[in-house]
Amino acid sequence: MRLCHSRSHFSVPSSKVCMKSVEVFLVDAFTAEPGQGNRAGVVPGAWSLSTKEMQSIAAQIGAPETAFFMKATSPGADIRLRWFSPSNEVSLCGHATVAGFFQLTGLGILPFGKPLMVETKSGILTVRVEKDGDVVVPWFTLPTPKFRRAAGILRELEGPLGTQKMPLDAELGPVRDDYLMYVPLKRFADLSKISPEMDKLAEALERRKLGGVSVFTRAKSKDGDFRSRMFAPNIGIPEDPVTGSANGPIGAYITLARLKKGRGKGGGTFKYMGAQGDLLGTPGRVRVRVKVEKGALTEVTVGGRAVLSSRRVIDLP
Repeated sequence: MRLCHSRSHFSVPSSKVCMKSVEVFLVDAFTAEPGQGNRAGVVPGAWSLSTKEMQSIAAQIGAPETAFFMKATSPGADIRLRWFSPSNEVSLCGHATVAGFFQLTGLGILPFGKPLMVETKSGILTVRVEKDGDVVVPWFTLPTPKFRRAAGILRELEGPLGTQKMPLDAELGPVRDDYLMYVPLKRFADLSKISPEMDKLAEALERRKLGGVSVFTRAKSKDGDFRSRMFAPNIGIPEDPVTGSANGPIGAYITLARLKKGRGKGGGTFKYMGAQGDLLGTPGRVRVRVKVEKGALTEVTVGGRAVLSSRRVIDLP
């Protein structure tokens, strides 16, 4: 039996739910070309799925993450969103957020242009889906990152990561936030050579309670202000093709470096385009906006295009 969709998706119809099979939309985020960017599964009406069933669906889909939408439980939230990698639930996922809201607005479930309060494991996030003609761009606000110096952690990671002999961007230096590690390299050539020992890297990330490590460089490409790669073998993702939740903090970290040089201390919005996935043959582009007031970060917003690739039906036991 298949999941019987109603247009609301977030209230349970009395006679239309046949939850033995679930329809999953496969959406490529941070690109307008099918097969590029980063793929996510999207389940619009997950109100009756258990955590175990969501994990099973994510594992069968095999995308880096699958987004599950359901009725909100927090006061003031419009909708609830949970993200699962093939092996476990994750706290935050940018590309699956972009993919999910692209698909839900396309189905007519959610409106364009209206700020939506989204209940997640990382707290309440604000999402707005902008539409200009045929171009649809979901934007979402990330928790403002709080960076901490992490030279000691890098000494543990650089062996399995393979960056021991690669010069760092001395102006930035390695940092971490509550979820990820960020390693700034000086040269793009070194970024392209990284080949981690995934098992050892997974163990090191687990020891430090990190969700992954993003390695980046400020060496620009023709359409990117910075370029990055993201490794998260400890959550079942050896290398993530394009990572919105890492590109946003990278933009914020670069902005902090600019502020230290006296640029933009009075406030304003810094805009970046993050390039990722080219080395995997799945190029994606992440739009980043960083707002500054009185010399301090006040908001980090990430956006990007998306495209529906295909659909699948998952049968549950």
